[in-house]
Amino acid sequence: MRHGVYYWKCDCPRPEHERTTGFTAAKYDGAGIEAEVSEACRAVLGSTPEIVTPLRCAGDHYAYRVEHSGRTLLFRAAADATGDDYMLAEAALTALAAQAGVPVPRILHTAAEPGAQLRWQLMEFVAGSTLRDVPLEGTAIASDLGRLLRRLHRVPIDGFGFIDTGHLRATGQVRGLDRRYADYVTCRLDDHIAYVTRHGLLGADQAAQVRGLFTRQAARFALEAAVLVHRDPALWNLIGDASRITALVDWDDAVGGDPADDLSILRCLHDAAYTAAVESAYWDGSIPPDGFEARVRLHTLRNMLWKAQIRHQLGYFKPGAAAFLAGLDRGRTLEQTTRTKLHEALACCLEIA
Repeated sequence: MRHGVYYWKCDCPRPEHERTTGFTAAKYDGAGIEAEVSEACRAVLGSTPEIVTPLRCAGDHYAYRVEHSGRTLLFRAAADATGDDYMLAEAALTALAAQAGVPVPRILHTAAEPGAQLRWQLMEFVAGSTLRDVPLEGTAIASDLGRLLRRLHRVPIDGFGFIDTGHLRATGQVRGLDRRYADYVTCRLDDHIAYVTRHGLLGADQAAQVRGLFTRQAARFALEAAVLVHRDPALWNLIGDASRITALVDWDDAVGGDPADDLSILRCLHDAAYTAAVESAYWDGSIPPDGFEARVRLHTLRNMLWKAQIRHQLGYFKPGAAAFLAGLDRGRTLEQTTRTKLHEALACCLEIA
């Protein structure tokens, strides 16, 4: 289970040298897991698939397109020594999201025994492409995403943070690992601040300001209840076209949390025009509750800390790395963009009364 974790890719117990390959498309360059994919599919579907095609996606999961008896399916797998069984939680959370009207792939089978080297899901293959390369100006994507997130955030979650997979396995009930939201938000906070400071992404004075902010603003995280939060509604996790979103994918980071968190992720990635359009559709003429903007700002800073760390850890600042983030640069290097976003997030938080 994900005890002591704020963001899995950043905090998982996987050796750092393994992440530089395991979190990129380079993981397909070795022996691969095609044989395991075929055998797993045969066990579920009753016969071996005709075609298994690696999709060479970045991220910490393998993804394969599977052709079987006229159907196209997606096989998604984790193959590492962490033994993380969060795919079980993903299946439960996507089912809740679907009930709320959020477009998600239907998961047909999940095999995620705790401690297993290979954990996997077999799901429907959603036709279309991610929206990573879709020009956002003049599209309906921002409005569609705002309405989608509003539906998602109507799903209540008992407890906070990552889902307790042991409890889910034993009872079938979805429950967060933490009893207080503040315990989740501040988990590994000192570690993330120390990392970005040690590697020069924040100065020592700025690091002290960040620590002071989260101490002074602790009451902002005293939520009474959690809702389902995706935690990465970025363009590469949206499938569709310029007119609409047909699926929200990759639920590996979903938690019970604060709606402000999802909106903050978008501020970490996109410019103000896009995030304002998302938020306008999200509120649909209603007024945000008191203190909501402050929570979005604090979550933006919290998320920029781990984003700065993981980008540095994985070598994303090197020329030619992290091509899937290239659209965020706006004529600057990813390192410059990350520093700017991190420092701007801190400045915005210092304005909170």
